[in-house]
Amino acid sequence: MTKKAANYSAEAGRQLHKTRTTQGAAVIASLASTISATCLIFTRSSTSTNAILATVNAAACLGARVYISDFWKGAARVPGSGDYNDAVRATEQAITWLGGLSGAWVGYAAYLGLFGA
Repeated sequence: MTKKAANYSAEAGRQLHKTRTTQGAAVIASLASTISATCLIFTRSSTSTNAILATVNAAACLGARVYISDFWKGAARVPGSGDYNDAVRATEQAITWLGGLSGAWVGYAAYLGLFGA
């Protein structure tokens, strides 16, 4: 019985760690994107530098999205567990938002490639 309890405890610890790393990935990708966008607004850089920055941000946002969705896919809502269900909903929103953010960076990189502005 003690061994079974230890296994559950180890799994709970692993799940908590993975949950925190997925949250961290979303925060890091979002911060990097925000800082990059701010730099693009207030500094002058070459078109190629801007395109590289946009591509890196698109990859970071998409990578974070895939990492998070791989862990959370199939997470079912549990009746009577409001906090958990709220976390699942918030994670689904973050996954959608990171996909849109990645798309915006791809669009900006494509704009730079097409128009060189």
